[in-house]
Amino acid sequence: MAETCAGCMQTVDKRQNLTCCQCKCKYDLMCANVPEKRFYNTMTPERKRKWVCDACRCKLPKTNNIDVPASPQHRDLLHLRKVTSKTSTTDPNVTLRKPPRPLEVDGDDSSLDEILNNDESFPGDTPNSRKSIEGAITLDQISQLLDQKLKTSEKNLLAVFKTELRSLIQEEIQLAMTNLDSEINHRFNIIADEQSRFQKEFADLNKKIATLEKEHSELTNTIKLLENKSVNLSKTIPTEESSRRLVLYGVEEHKWENENELHDRVAIIFHDLLNVNIEGYIEGLRRLGKKGHRRPIMIELINKKVTRHILQNKRFLARTGIAVDEYMTGETLDKRRELRKALLEARKKGHHAVIRNNQLIIDGKPSPQPRQQDNSLTHQENSANTKNSNINCHSFRTL
Repeated sequence: MAETCAGCMQTVDKRQNLTCCQCKCKYDLMCANVPEKRFYNTMTPERKRKWVCDACRCKLPKTNNIDVPASPQHRDLLHLRKVTSKTSTTDPNVTLRKPPRPLEVDGDDSSLDEILNNDESFPGDTPNSRKSIEGAITLDQISQLLDQKLKTSEKNLLAVFKTELRSLIQEEIQLAMTNLDSEINHRFNIIADEQSRFQKEFADLNKKIATLEKEHSELTNTIKLLENKSVNLSKTIPTEESSRRLVLYGVEEHKWENENELHDRVAIIFHDLLNVNIEGYIEGLRRLGKKGHRRPIMIELINKKVTRHILQNKRFLARTGIAVDEYMTGETLDKRRELRKALLEARKKGHHAVIRNNQLIIDGKPSPQPRQQDNSLTHQENSANTKNSNINCHSFRTL
């Protein structure tokens, strides 16, 4: 922003201008009444810095002219010196008098007496003038002494003021430090209490977390056990479809037999041997395994009641070359095969062992279940083993 002259209110040149050392206003050379030649040649940088404008000069008070040579005081002193110089002799009988002063009498006798007592000179009183001169010198000395006393008193007062101020500042600082210390201790105690409370809460949370982790592990183990039990139950409990299925063993297989012919033959076998008419209850039937001489026949009935009746009366098929049994899935066959191995081992040892409801009973007491097959077998191997076991079990029963 361009600066303006305080006199003409115009823009000031950046180089040709003067700044007042008192009011700090800038003036161009024309308003400052300074020629350009003087500005560059005569004015030094120090004089430029101490330059005072006309407005500030006019504000300065005028000095007193009492001490000029034409003042009354100086006139009296000069006259006294002239008189003493003219009348100064070595004769001790010469009387020295003070120059007369005009007396202003207001009619008051007391003021007149004071003037006469203080200032009149009688003839022959020569030492009076000397005393007046000595009194004037004493007043100067008194003024000097007063000045010294004032300076000493000022120094003493300043020292006392500094001491009191220093002590007051120290007291204030000490009080502030005490308050600050107490405030810091209070805040520190609050923080310590909060920290102890947080530590206690963290300890409680850690205990709760440990308890929850323990409960979680227990629940996980319980869930695994329940899953294993559910899997075992699903394997042992027959499904709706398997409960309506039967397997018939020992029926001769013709070369060109079809489903209708097989249906009629099965119905005749059950009617003749068990006296049960299942012609209207057969939903489907088929032979199991690869083609052979006597493959077992899987019969699916529409009613579980008929299936249960046939299984309850299957003992009447003994010594006929025909046998009937319940249909078992692959898992059930695997378990039955394990139970059968355990059954044979128990009988070799001389125990009485039977299989009832997919459970091995030795000497009238249930025995623990045998180990299952290795879980590392893949699903394809299990399915293949299941098919082979079905065929082997069915062929074993036909024997």
